[in-house]
Order: sequence, then structure tokens, then C-alpha cells
Amino acid sequence: MEQEFIREQLYKRYIEPTKKKREKFIGVEIELPIVNLSKNAVVFDAVHTVTKSFINHFNFETAGVDDEGNIYSAVSSLSGDILSYDCSYNNLELSFGKESNLYNIQQRFNTYYNYLQNEFGKYNYMLTGMGVNPYRKYNRNVPIPNGRYRMLFHHLNSYTKYTDLPMYFHHYPEFGTFSSAS
Repeated sequence: MEQEFIREQLYKRYIEPTKKKREKFIGVEIELPIVNLSKNAVVFDAVHTVTKSFINHFNFETAGVDDEGNIYSAVSSLSGDILSYDCSYNNLELSFGKESNLYNIQQRFNTYYNYLQNEFGKYNYMLTGMGVNPYRKYNRNVPIPNGRYRMLFHHLNSYTKYTDLPMYFHHYPEFGTFSSAS
């Protein structure tokens, strides 16, 4: 009896909503590694300066601040677009608000990307479209200083406790600081 009740509740919660007719929208997130062309670690103070400049230029609002007071997430109240950093300040993410026309997203992406490339260029940095940062060996592979990312890195570093299950783990627990989803 209890299993049937649980099954019904799960069905109502997760299956029924998928049957409702919905408007069609596009969701796009683009993650871009930041490369220091001088083959040195990305200086996070430069990243924070570029972030503040972007926020001011595009009238974004701060949505997330790390334990040291640095902005790691900002959102546009007009478009719902989000600029954030994924795992570390070596990876910039642009997430676009609800949109029915892909070309509108492309225009906003191009505007943001060109602005960011120009600002990062002042530090001899570049955003890349590569999934793995080609200069990762030069980076400071540390997480964004907040509870969520510290917990993630603690978990990823726990792989040494499971050496009897090597097929499930790799030896790069810091991969989130130098790789971007593709």
C-alpha cells in the first residue's frame, strides 16, 4: 500500500508535469575557460575587475558573492541572462534567459563575448571555446571560496578512499577548475 502511494506521488510530481502543453523556449549555457596567454596562472583579481566592469556595463545585478566578497554570479533583470563562474575563477559561464529565438541569444552572446574578450585582453587573457583549458598546468586550481565548491572539492578528493574501485574514479579531482562542459 505504501509503495503504491509513493509511486503515485512520484508520478504526480515528475511525470504529469511533462504532459502539460508548454510554450517552447531555448536554454543555452556556454562555459569558457579563461587562458592567460603569458603561460602563468590566471590572476583572480583581474577576473574580479572584469566581472565588475561587465556588471556595470550591462546593468547586471549581483546574484552570488563568495566568502571573500568577490562576485561569482550576476543576472540581468531584463533578459534573465547570467554571468557566473563554474567551480573556479578559471571558467566563465554565460547562461541565457528564456528565449524563443536562437538568433536573439546569438546576438546577446556575441555582444557579451566581444566585451569580455576586450576586457580580458587588457590582461593578456583570452576566453577559449575549448572544453579543457589548454594552459591548465599554469592555473591555480582552487575552487571558488564558498561552501558549495569546498564541499564538491572535498568529495572529489575522496577518490583515494576507493582505490579498490578504480573504474569509477580518476586522478584529477580538481578537473572542475580547468574543464568546461561541452
